[in-house]
Amino acid sequence: MSTKSTSIDDTNDLLLRSAGAMLDANSSWRAHAAQNLALLSLSVMVLPFTTSLLLLSYAVNLLYTAWPLKLRASIRSPQTPIFHPKKILVTGVGMTKGLALARLFFAAGHEVIGADFEPSLIPTACGHMSKAIKRFYKLTKPGPEGGAKYTKSILDIVVKEDVDLWVSCSGVASAVEDGEAKELIELVTNCKAVQFDVATTKRLHEKHLFMEYTRSIGLPTPESHTITSRAAALQLLIEGGAKGTAKGKKDIGSTEYIMKYVGTDDAVRGDMTLLPLDTPAATKAHIGRLPISEDRPWILQQYIKGPEYCTHSLVVRGEVKAFVACPSAELLMHYSALPS
Repeated sequence: MSTKSTSIDDTNDLLLRSAGAMLDANSSWRAHAAQNLALLSLSVMVLPFTTSLLLLSYAVNLLYTAWPLKLRASIRSPQTPIFHPKKILVTGVGMTKGLALARLFFAAGHEVIGADFEPSLIPTACGHMSKAIKRFYKLTKPGPEGGAKYTKSILDIVVKEDVDLWVSCSGVASAVEDGEAKELIELVTNCKAVQFDVATTKRLHEKHLFMEYTRSIGLPTPESHTITSRAAALQLLIEGGAKGTAKGKKDIGSTEYIMKYVGTDDAVRGDMTLLPLDTPAATKAHIGRLPISEDRPWILQQYIKGPEYCTHSLVVRGEVKAFVACPSAELLMHYSALPS
C-alpha cells in the first residue's frame, strides 16, 4: 500500500511539474530530478542562440562605449575637480541587487571592491567577472560554530583595501552576522556601513520578534503564535486554543493560518499551506513533517488575503533618502513597477 501511495504521489508531482506548478520541499525527488533534467536540456538546446548573443554583445562593446563608462569618464575628468572618489565594498555581488549597485557606484566614478561566497575552484559569482569591480574577494561562510570567521573576512577586506563605505547586499542567511560585522568594522576602522546593527537586524529578520515589535508600536498585526513543539501547533489548530489565553482556550473558528520558520530555510520558505486542513488527520500529518523544536521555533500566523508588496528603503541617520515599492511576486526578482 505504501509503495502504491508513493507512486501516486510521484505521478501527481510530475503532472504538477509539467503543468508549470512550483515544487517545494514536500515534492518527491523524482519530480525535482525531472525538473532539473528539463532545465539542463533546455539550456543545451538554446546554447547556440545564447552563444551568438554573447559574441554579439562583445562586438557591440568594441564599437560603442557603454553609458556607465561615458558617465564615469565625465565625472572623473579634469572638469570636475571637486569630485573625490570613494572606495566602496559591496558584498553580495553574486546577486542582481549587489551587482546593480556595484555598477552604479562604478558609473558614478567610485572604486568598487566586490565580495561574495564562491567555491574555491569555480568562479560562480556574476560580480567576479564584472568590469565595474576592481577586485573580488571570496567570503568565508558562517558555520554552525558561529559567524566569527565570516565577520573577520569582511573586516580583513576593509582594512586591506582601506574601504570608505561598506554596502551590505548579502543574503538573509548571513543577516545577523552582517550586523556583527557592521558593529566591529565601525568600532575599529573609519569605514561606514550601510547595514543595521545586531539588535535591529534580529528585530527585523526573525519573524516572531518582528511581530512583537510591530505590535509594541501600535501597528495592526495578524494573529501570531510562536511554536516550539508540534503538540503546541496541533493544540491551536485542532483543539482551537492554547493555555494562557483569557478563557483557557481561544476559538479560532474559520481563521486560516500558515506555518513559517522564524529564521531562514530555503527548503520550507515556499510552503504556503493553509491550516488547518480539511481533516484533523491531514493537519497532524502536515505538522508532523515540520522540524519544530525549542532550538528551531516556528511561527503560526493568521493568513491575510490580499495583494502583497515589497518595499526597499535607504534611511541615513533617521532620514529617508530613498524609497521604492512594487507588487510582490512568487519568483524572486520578478517585479514590476507600481502604476504612476
